[in-house]
Amino acid sequence: WLPIAEARPKIVEKLQSKGLMERIDENYIHRIATNYRGGGVIEPQIRKQWFIDVNKKFRHKHPSPRRGGSGRGLARTGEIVTLKLLMQRAVKSQLIEIIPDRFNKTYFHWIDNLRDWCISRQLWYGHRIPVWYNGDEIFCGVEAPKGLGWEQDLDTLDTWFSAGIWPFSNLGWPDKTKDLQAYHPPSVLETGYDILFFWVARMILMTTYALGDVPFKKVYLHGLVRDEQGRKMSKSLDNIIDPLDMIAKYGTDATRLSLMIGSTPGNDTKLSEAKVAGFRNFTNKLWNISRFMLLNIKKPSRRAKRPTPKTLADKWILARLDAVTREV
Repeated sequence: WLPIAEARPKIVEKLQSKGLMERIDENYIHRIATNYRGGGVIEPQIRKQWFIDVNKKFRHKHPSPRRGGSGRGLARTGEIVTLKLLMQRAVKSQLIEIIPDRFNKTYFHWIDNLRDWCISRQLWYGHRIPVWYNGDEIFCGVEAPKGLGWEQDLDTLDTWFSAGIWPFSNLGWPDKTKDLQAYHPPSVLETGYDILFFWVARMILMTTYALGDVPFKKVYLHGLVRDEQGRKMSKSLDNIIDPLDMIAKYGTDATRLSLMIGSTPGNDTKLSEAKVAGFRNFTNKLWNISRFMLLNIKKPSRRAKRPTPKTLADKWILARLDAVTREV
């Protein structure tokens, strides 16, 4: 193969020799794929890559966890399964609950149509592919075999491959450590809905295969923080609102409330400086209420006795307080 810059004049020469060239435009305008970091031209090439076969059948070697799910779990020991099947069962069996549940449809849209996963990247950072070459010999392992001439594959693993092993790799796996037995699987994973497939699904793939278990019991998906026009915040749009700047200008409470109030699982929220300023005014009201109370109560105490309601409104307020306390 040749780089694009070297190939173009040779292609032109070949077309001209066959009488197929109609004209050459010097000022032809078209779209060129460029690297957003360095600005160089992106040149797609046909290369050998490493893939994970998600449809390959293998024998499940782990006992099936049965923690409160209504289904039969992941698989029986010795059952013939595929990676795709384990990823489907992890959610269908209710071993994993996705919150809000409308994202179940998104999850299964990805998994039901899953293709083999290309895990090799031509980057200069990340986990190196654990494959070694010596002439025609190929060896897979963390360390090279004994002997001279072994060279490791230059490619690195896909970022999401490395992130996918996080639930158990940080607990000492493959050793059966006390931390792994005590803390795996965790109860809740909280993350953005935009990486439900890229990260969440890959963690499910890795953990169901390596441990025969789910990586977590619940997935709580939050929305994205967008600007007041609903656009994603990015440097190129220059629409980023720095929380530290807002805290310095309007206070920590106002900044926190602007992000929390009105936000619901899986739904985006809009943030603007005007919104933070509005919550600053709200927190000032709370501050003034507390100051008024402290000035008018002779002996302020956190262990105040339950007040006796004197009006119907008082009874309603205390009833609501009891309900909130009970729910929390």
